[in-house]
Amino acid sequence: MEKVRCGSAMSLSIREQEEAQLLLVVEDLLGRFYQSHTSSEEKKKLETELHDLRTTRFTWQYCLDNLDKFHNQYLWFFGSTTVEAVLSRWSSLSASETAYLRIGLLKLLTNYTTATPALHREKVAQILAVVASFQFPTDYPEYIEHILELLQERFPIGLVLARALGDSVTQKKYVVSLQWQERFKAAVTPHIPDILRTLEPYFAYYLASVVEPRNVSDPPTSIEQYTNELLHMLQQYFGWIEMQGVEPTLAEALLQMGRLRPTTDETVVPVSALTALTELYYRQQLLAPATSKQIVLGVKELLQQPGLPSAEELYQDKLSDLVRLCAKRELTAKHELDWEPFLESFYQYTVNMRILQLFYEHLDTWIVIYQVAWDKQVSYTDPVIHRLLSEVFPLKLSTLTMERMLHPNEGWHEQLAMCDLDVSDEEISELQKYYNLGLELVENIVNLAPQRIYQAVLSPLVTSDDSPYRRGLHMLHTIAIRPDIVVPDASKCFTDFIPACQMVARLGVLLNDKVPAIVAWLLQEQLELFTLLADCLQPFDRFYRWQGEAQKIIVATTQMMNTFRSLLMQIEPFKGTMACHKPPAFTEQQLKRLITQLTKILQTTEHQQPREWRLLMKEFASVLLHVAFSELLKPRCLYEYLDEAFLACNIFAHEATTRQMIRQAVINPLLTKWDADSATDASSAAVGQLALRREYLTRYVRTMAQTVLSVEPAAWLLTYDAESQYRTQLQYRLELQDLTELIRCYGYFDTSAKALLASTLRDVIERALYIYTKTNGRGLQIPGPAHAPQSQPLPRARETDGEGDDPLPSFCRAVIEVLQVQLGEPFLQQVIRVFLGQARTDAYAMQQHRSLISLLGIFVLIVRQPGNRTLIADIVQLCVGDVLPVALGQAEPRSAETHGRLCIALFELFDAILIHRWRYFVPPQGPAQPLAPALSHESQYAAILQGYGLVIMNSDDSELVHNVLASLRVLNERNSLFREPYFAEHFAARFTQAMLHVLVEAKGDLYQQMLVSLLYELVTIDRRKFYDLTVTVCPALQPELRDELCQCTDMPTFERLTNQFVDIARATAITLRPLASTAGTTSNNNNNNNNNNNNNNNNNNNNNNNNNSGVGGVQF
Repeated sequence: MEKVRCGSAMSLSIREQEEAQLLLVVEDLLGRFYQSHTSSEEKKKLETELHDLRTTRFTWQYCLDNLDKFHNQYLWFFGSTTVEAVLSRWSSLSASETAYLRIGLLKLLTNYTTATPALHREKVAQILAVVASFQFPTDYPEYIEHILELLQERFPIGLVLARALGDSVTQKKYVVSLQWQERFKAAVTPHIPDILRTLEPYFAYYLASVVEPRNVSDPPTSIEQYTNELLHMLQQYFGWIEMQGVEPTLAEALLQMGRLRPTTDETVVPVSALTALTELYYRQQLLAPATSKQIVLGVKELLQQPGLPSAEELYQDKLSDLVRLCAKRELTAKHELDWEPFLESFYQYTVNMRILQLFYEHLDTWIVIYQVAWDKQVSYTDPVIHRLLSEVFPLKLSTLTMERMLHPNEGWHEQLAMCDLDVSDEEISELQKYYNLGLELVENIVNLAPQRIYQAVLSPLVTSDDSPYRRGLHMLHTIAIRPDIVVPDASKCFTDFIPACQMVARLGVLLNDKVPAIVAWLLQEQLELFTLLADCLQPFDRFYRWQGEAQKIIVATTQMMNTFRSLLMQIEPFKGTMACHKPPAFTEQQLKRLITQLTKILQTTEHQQPREWRLLMKEFASVLLHVAFSELLKPRCLYEYLDEAFLACNIFAHEATTRQMIRQAVINPLLTKWDADSATDASSAAVGQLALRREYLTRYVRTMAQTVLSVEPAAWLLTYDAESQYRTQLQYRLELQDLTELIRCYGYFDTSAKALLASTLRDVIERALYIYTKTNGRGLQIPGPAHAPQSQPLPRARETDGEGDDPLPSFCRAVIEVLQVQLGEPFLQQVIRVFLGQARTDAYAMQQHRSLISLLGIFVLIVRQPGNRTLIADIVQLCVGDVLPVALGQAEPRSAETHGRLCIALFELFDAILIHRWRYFVPPQGPAQPLAPALSHESQYAAILQGYGLVIMNSDDSELVHNVLASLRVLNERNSLFREPYFAEHFAARFTQAMLHVLVEAKGDLYQQMLVSLLYELVTIDRRKFYDLTVTVCPALQPELRDELCQCTDMPTFERLTNQFVDIARATAITLRPLASTAGTTSNNNNNNNNNNNNNNNNNNNNNNNNNSGVGGVQF
């Protein structure tokens, strides 16, 4: 007997020694693996050794039995991930193995204490929750009972397990399919109310610790920690449980926990409680009436807390969110709630708000309240809400809004001014955003109480001499009469004038039908003031005389003109002698004077202007444009009122947007038919007017394109000095860019207007093509660095499409988009052949992507239109032979964005060719042809399809891949691409395999629906081949599931089976790679190296007739 005992002890000692030695080996490998100086190659070897140990001695069973004995952090994490990895091959485990895993995890978790690291508890609980998602309720019916028991007996451990339950429902972990998750969610949902009721005693315990902390034995920090974890768990539960399960007692407890504490400034738990309540309202379901009533009452009490205005900003932010969502949802619920104290409390909170950003949010909440009341028609079902929002609060809110806009709280203007220091011309300033919120609120109040807003806001603003609006007008009037006068309070006056002016404009538009007389009076007054300013301040830029006050004066004038334009859009068109229901707001002489003054002001030649001045010029141009496009004047009268000097002047000193509006204001009346004069022959008069309009338009277009029409490309570098060269080059670009934008504005005009425009532009197009040809496709460029002149520099030219220096391709693209029919096919062929010829000879430009994007856009327009057959062969040859290798090549980092746009443009062209020119490749089958006709241009057809396949496999550009997949879908629907004999024989299997591989990859989630629908169509080509391909991509797929997938004939079932296929394929791919998620930088470095190698291989293969290899060895 002693020998047996000695043998047992000896064998035990040997086993312990072996285990100790194993742990030392694993710890050593992990320590070396995580050292920062370990190379990528060495880490790869270490990873292989660890994997071998994991499959031999360091098994998941061993780790599960000894996990509580692993004290080294690397060792414990490696052991836990070893246990976790078994979940991804759950279907291969036996019943005894699953039971062993479940029992071991539960034992491990229940033995943990509060001293156990939180990471350990959470990890084990998460693994156990995933096991439960596989087995509950059939094989693990005690799961919910275990949670309830632990919550009652060992609350911290039970809380961790309850939180893990929510994780397994809301997150897709461990390759749990969507159907599996939904089944688990449906199984546990009926038990959630039991879990919530089990938590109620803890709520009472926490509240007691706040009121009577001396009667509570646990330390305050521990109570706060677990309470915060509990609230985070509830927030997660509220995202997916049934709303009817939230009882009023639970809502009341959360509201009590969300109150501020009188004895401390700590707000961690109150903030978490408010966040949990807010999560309730992000759901689309309605709460029970009793719960809604409890929340509205509780939120009202939260708004009445004495220390609320001085509370922490985060707490106030969360409370504001809760108020907004509560009002938005409950106002439409029709629960007959008491809204008056709620809204009154929120109004008082808004009045007392001292935090600028939160005041923003409060205004936005009031906007939401009025929008809900108006849009959802709550006023028809709840007279109390209608009375409150139309009688009680309009005067209060509009008064508060105007006071805060004109007299912000201390420091608010300074905060807004600091935020606006780096604001560009195109961005909205923070101050203007502040104004916009107030204006939007008043606009929404007008919907329910128009008369009250007129009496309380608009009427006092425009009639009272003490209003900021009238004071600002009086100040401008004073400056116009006495330009040299020093006004001490001008800055303050104009600061208040700007929001007041905006309020007048907004309300004048909304109340125009109710108070038309006051709108007409305002327009007359503003017009008189503008003409007075224009007459007295000649030149108009004499505003600079006031130095420090100039900015405010310019901004004030800009705002006045914006108000004038807004109100001008509301008046009746001027009909001359025709009868009108209302008298016109202006006489024809007044409009003539307005146009004359605007054209004089806009003839500026000053380039270096401050931002405020540029915005003022933009507003003047906008007013002129509105007059041109409205019916206030007849087109002929309008054109004749334009100053001759204005029509002939160079307006490139203005910004591009301002120039564009000026150009349209001039050209629009010339493209619009003029009324017949008193000539006896109306037809001859019309012909004469057309000739006159063509003459005027030609003259103006020549003014716009002076450089394009006059420069000689062969001599300009020799005859011009450096400054003249720079100006000529920039002027050339600006002229073509302006013409490009101008042409695009007239795409919606009628045929006669387009014909007139095309006839005037023909000379410009021909001259620009001549320059393009003579300069070998480079346009006007100065060799070497170009130096801007020191005196009067021109504004910087815009980038055309980011693809090159010459804007001509963009210009021609706009011409073809708008005027293709009017120019005629012979002329278009001439244009296209110029580009084709230049593209073949300019290899450098091809490699640099210069002009290619616009050129491909031109080709798309040509391909989509019928006719132009003689051009198609040349277009396809250029794109397949020259552009496609560039697009599939590796982009340089500095040109990656341009390269991406080039690829998108190229495959958009391929899509157009295959859809609109299908017969170029697949001739129609005649009645005497029993067999399919021979394919035309086979090599080009194959090259395009190869390009499609390479994009699907290798591209990381989601937009490009989406476009290619969408193109395949449309081609199959319209032309039966997948059943076309050549495609079915040479490409169907390759595309199928490529799509399967991409679907299994992580990026496949981005295109899952499109890939599945395409695969469903491809399966029907050859089901046996599809079976073999699924074996290649996912060997671990069960045979019965594979058979069902390959024989499926309906789309819903095919989609479900494909999702299972993807889950299993991904599980197989990651089972043996558990370190990938823990290696951090190392894995990233390895991936980067692999990606670099793949890119290099792709480049080499691209140079070999595009026969490169994609994922999974798919050959294209």
